[in-house]
Amino acid sequence: MTGRSPLKSAIAVEDLIEAILPLLDGVRGPGSSDNYEAKGCGIAYVVEGNRDWLALAAHGWPAVGILGTEHFAKAREESFEHIRAAGIGALVITPDSDDPGRDAALAWARVLSHDGFFMGIRMLPSSVNGKAIKDVFDLFQATGQEFEGWLHELPIDWRERWG
Repeated sequence: MTGRSPLKSAIAVEDLIEAILPLLDGVRGPGSSDNYEAKGCGIAYVVEGNRDWLALAAHGWPAVGILGTEHFAKAREESFEHIRAAGIGALVITPDSDDPGRDAALAWARVLSHDGFFMGIRMLPSSVNGKAIKDVFDLFQATGQEFEGWLHELPIDWRERWG
């Protein structure tokens, strides 16, 4: 979530803690699970791209937007330690609905689960209301005011360890 790294945002990584902690106070994210709450940790969403990040953040959900699958290692190095320090212990990856996005979601989940995060992957439907869905932003555009409901209803595959 910074202009100084592969994460897209209007705020610096150092400001991440200050920006997301108020959002976590008593908030359950879309499709959230009692598993992360039982662990006493917050939840954030990991998506590919700034439009997807913005769609989630605009609804008050802590999110990290990775600018392209090739930038994950740099984002992990610069940001995920800060995310953990902010009290977030569970992450939901919602990948783009293409092969590189799905492959990246599995790879990222493996790495981040080994980093100690409780991980979930949420796959998007291929279409909604007759519109093709490639990413979270497309879902937002296709569902409008029903976006939050759609996100709440989509299942999350939660695991403590991926691969």
